[in-house]
Amino acid sequence: MNQLDTAQFSISIAGSGDVRANGKAAKLEVSIAGSGDVKARDLAADDVTLSMAGSGDASVQANKTLAVSIAGSGDVECSGAATLAKSRVAGSGSI
Repeated sequence: MNQLDTAQFSISIAGSGDVRANGKAAKLEVSIAGSGDVKARDLAADDVTLSMAGSGDASVQANKTLAVSIAGSGDVECSGAATLAKSRVAGSGSI
């Protein structure tokens, strides 16, 4: 997904799959269940909510708030100046 410019953008992966996105969004919601990867570091989002179950990985850019929930071995990398509003990690995953 290239050069997005939207108020809200949602990414949902169930199983395996990869998503790349760039541009800007006021709100980004990411849901990964399985081994999917989201590469959205070049998608400038104000508020990011990320839920991950399994071994997927995500890279995002959050400029205001970041809320993350990980169950499993997934890893989240975040750039931007966001405040971590909520985090929960169950398993070997990392933020």
